[in-house]
Amino acid sequence: LDQLIGPAAPSVAAPCCPFCLPAMSTYADAGMLKNRLSSLTLTQFIVEDTNGDQQLALLMNAVQHACKVCANAIRKAGPCDLYGLAGEVNSTGDDVKKLDLIANTVWVDSLKQSGVCCLLVS
Repeated sequence: LDQLIGPAAPSVAAPCCPFCLPAMSTYADAGMLKNRLSSLTLTQFIVEDTNGDQQLALLMNAVQHACKVCANAIRKAGPCDLYGLAGEVNSTGDDVKKLDLIANTVWVDSLKQSGVCCLLVS
């Protein structure tokens, strides 16, 4: 049977995330590692493809930072009691949610601190 389909792959615990890859012991693991090593990070892309446009690079880094901070807040929303309404109403009369307030603050602060935005409109 081994001659027909090859030897059975050793059983290895599945990684909990892409960052916790076990030692390459199966063909699937080798493919996952190759994909991770050949991937281009957003920071690498910004450095390589902004063609010396510093303002564009600063803006893209600010966007990247805001995305990461908001994603982190969303991941921790349950344990940090960030679900639900914030007890405020916006200019159109809609109830404002806690995560909306956090995201708005993060995005505005990140773009302001980048130094390349002259006007923010929401």
